[in-house]
Amino acid sequence: MVFSMRRTMAIALGAATLASAPANAQPPEAISDGLRCVYEKLIANRGYEVVAEVFLYDTVPESQVGQAASILDLATQSCAEQYEWSVSRVFSAADVGLYGATIDYLMKKIAEAGASATAVEVFDAVVCSMSHADYESFGEQDWRSDLAFTRRLRDLALGAGLPDEDAVLDMALEALELGARIDYSVALFVLDLAEGSPIPSPV
Repeated sequence: MVFSMRRTMAIALGAATLASAPANAQPPEAISDGLRCVYEKLIANRGYEVVAEVFLYDTVPESQVGQAASILDLATQSCAEQYEWSVSRVFSAADVGLYGATIDYLMKKIAEAGASATAVEVFDAVVCSMSHADYESFGEQDWRSDLAFTRRLRDLALGAGLPDEDAVLDMALEALELGARIDYSVALFVLDLAEGSPIPSPV
């Protein structure tokens, strides 16, 4: 599922490291230098749905894969030119945008599956407030086979008021994992800012 979209992004933008580290589930507003730029461009119209579907599902038409790569590529290039990002920042901000937009898509689908607006809002807050230990657990390659961990995640979703339905809970776990991925990408972006990575010369 994730591999197909990452393969496409490697062609369009290059590969970024996938892991987990502490930060926030949605792109934080307090960090400057355009961290939220790609995310905001993606969610400005329904194009983000195309990108999210390709990221999440292996069954989308091949034409949609190319369209999604183009949408993300154009948003990232525009932001990179606006903020004169280093190569590292380009990759991190692209991932922040991709993961954040996909969480929004999942929240929309969870609502359409019968969750109340209040429950979706509460669960969104849960995604943003996972513990450091939980985010680190997503870095384990086989985290889904950790029954105690996945049971706790499902309990968090149910505690937020989401329906006790497999399809909804599966989407909730996807959103929680993406929160950890945003965490790591934000950390890389901030580290790059702190180190003052040089701006690449125009070609």
